[in-house]
Amino acid sequence: MTIRKSVLVAEDEEHLRAALKLSLQGSYDVTDVADGRQGIEALTATEFSVIVTDVVMPDADGIQLLLAAKERRPQAAVILMTAYGDRVSPEEAERIGAFGYLVKPFDVDELRSMIDCAAGLRAATCEPHDAASESCRTDLVVSPEIPVAPGSIPDSGAPLAIEASYVEAALAATSWNLDEAAEALGMPLPDLIDKIRAYNLRPPG
Repeated sequence: MTIRKSVLVAEDEEHLRAALKLSLQGSYDVTDVADGRQGIEALTATEFSVIVTDVVMPDADGIQLLLAAKERRPQAAVILMTAYGDRVSPEEAERIGAFGYLVKPFDVDELRSMIDCAAGLRAATCEPHDAASESCRTDLVVSPEIPVAPGSIPDSGAPLAIEASYVEAALAATSWNLDEAAEALGMPLPDLIDKIRAYNLRPPG
């Protein structure tokens, strides 16, 4: 029997955190927290395989969570999520021991691939020190920023365009059940419908 890997997601934006959890929980045991302090507390109770954390959060930030993980759960791989302008660079992330570095907005499938790699789920196709493998390497794994057309993102208070990926992930995870997707994202149904139109999202088929 396959043992599901435990993943900690630390993200202070509620609807983004909910969408991430919804997207990942089919493959992993996901614990989600709203800030770095809660993430550090969660390290005491659970042995996580992978920690996915935003960099800028209240109380304690993602760097503090990463450093705490290195001390308390050194076997856990840490993936940093960062928006343009955050104070940590890929070089700094690698220096302090991050496994991966995702620039917002990013593709949720790319995060899933990075988690698989970090958790050792793709050992057969992802060899350490394999420079040809872009999805899993022992040096820092960096995701490029997804370009976004100017004016395509409504003013919702979410970090620039990352919301589009999470909305799409929530819709896919709920098989385009709008009520369930809206609940998972923590937003009213009319707002979700507006975002579907704004991002020009379409159901499969």
